[in-house]
Amino acid sequence: MEDMASRNGTLVNGTRITSATALRPGDLMEIGMSRVEVVPLCGAEEEETGDLLSFHHEGAIVLEPASEFPGPEGQIPSPEAPGFGAEHRRALERLLVLQEVHKALGGVLEGEESPELILDRVFTHLEPEQAALFLREPAGTYRRVAVRGGGPAFEGPALSRSLVREVGDRGNAVLALDVRENGRFSASESLSIAGVRSLMAAPLKDTAGVVGIIVLVSRAFIRRYSEEDLQLLVILASAAALRIRNLRLTEEALERERLEREILLARNVQLALLPDSLPEVPGYELYAENLPARIVSGDFYDVSVRRGGEEVLLFMADVSGKGIAASFLTASLDALCAAPLEDGLPPEEVLGKVSRLLFQRTTPEKYATAFLAALDPATGTVRYSNAGHNPGLVLKSAGNALWLGSTGLPLGIMPEGEFRGTEFRLEPGDTLLLYTDGITEAADAGGNEYCRERMFQACHRHRNRSLEAMAEGLRRDLESFVGGEPFLDDRTLLVVRRAAK
Repeated sequence: MEDMASRNGTLVNGTRITSATALRPGDLMEIGMSRVEVVPLCGAEEEETGDLLSFHHEGAIVLEPASEFPGPEGQIPSPEAPGFGAEHRRALERLLVLQEVHKALGGVLEGEESPELILDRVFTHLEPEQAALFLREPAGTYRRVAVRGGGPAFEGPALSRSLVREVGDRGNAVLALDVRENGRFSASESLSIAGVRSLMAAPLKDTAGVVGIIVLVSRAFIRRYSEEDLQLLVILASAAALRIRNLRLTEEALERERLEREILLARNVQLALLPDSLPEVPGYELYAENLPARIVSGDFYDVSVRRGGEEVLLFMADVSGKGIAASFLTASLDALCAAPLEDGLPPEEVLGKVSRLLFQRTTPEKYATAFLAALDPATGTVRYSNAGHNPGLVLKSAGNALWLGSTGLPLGIMPEGEFRGTEFRLEPGDTLLLYTDGITEAADAGGNEYCRERMFQACHRHRNRSLEAMAEGLRRDLESFVGGEPFLDDRTLLVVRRAAK
């Protein structure tokens, strides 16, 4: 007998032991409130059978780390071979049980079938009065997934805190002959209410940790389980843990595949919203690109012609959030804009109407910034309204910059909002850039943002090249600045240039 540094210590014949101590028949051990007496096997000679450790006191308990329980491995002689004894027979039986369980669990089972099958094998080989299997949830709680025998033992609280602490948290296998007399569980209100007298429990544990708990209980009488029974339960629980872990990994893989399909579908929906090509506008060059930080984007742009070609609409929006949810909000925003744009309303009235509709149809955290401009190709006059979006950049042919700041709140923030319309003239050789903050707020490893001034300088260096070449120069400058850091937000660019005379 050896005490593994327990708080209360272990007494042998009234003396606290400090090292491994050999036990003989007649010795009395005291472990907490439990007493264990060593007695000779009844009806056998001591020299033939050796000493037998029996649970003499009704409150006796075994607490062992499940990972340290010996398995049935090793060389087992043939039953016909000399020296094949009772110990070999029990080891062979455990191997056969384990083989049966692995074969059964190796079949094609749904996730909810495995716990039921495990309890079937437990009832077959250990014959408990009641049994239940609980799986560990991500939050650390335990959910009952299978039960045999029914009764109040498992109709109240799922598990006693004491049992969760010993088996789930510490990974111990537990055998208690009478929980009412045992110090560890006598105070457990849930076990007392359920009328539990004796119990045996083991963790469903593999190399990655505990995935669940299996519990066997008796109410009507004290079930005389042995340590061999507990060892068999640990073996069954280990096999179950492996199967359940594999099932969970399979389910996670299937869930990832399903999510990837949904993301691809959302991306296809979003791509359908973006224009396949930009309209041909005599005397003007147009370019646009959308680079999502994830597979799907929360940015949106559109270029359309109305009034028989007398007006070109340039629209850019950036909705709150990222990923799939943002892409769905983008689709909603596109639908809300369609009618006001077709009605021929000026930019400020379009944004005002869309903002009211978005506020009515979404929760407060759902909003969007937007920039809408109406270009008269004949005169170069641009009327725009900026709903909390990044300032538009006008690269003047002379080399200076004009910033087009906000003229109203983001869309959907307030039930009613005032959006002002402002005009400027795009002169021959001038370039208008609309962009999202995924460009200007991209950061390097030190957290320094690219900023709109760097964007202006990069575009200014390439102002005499084609718009596609300018966009490529900006993209390379941005990638060089962030130095390999991942882009955390979508990057969208819409550029229009009036041809020089």
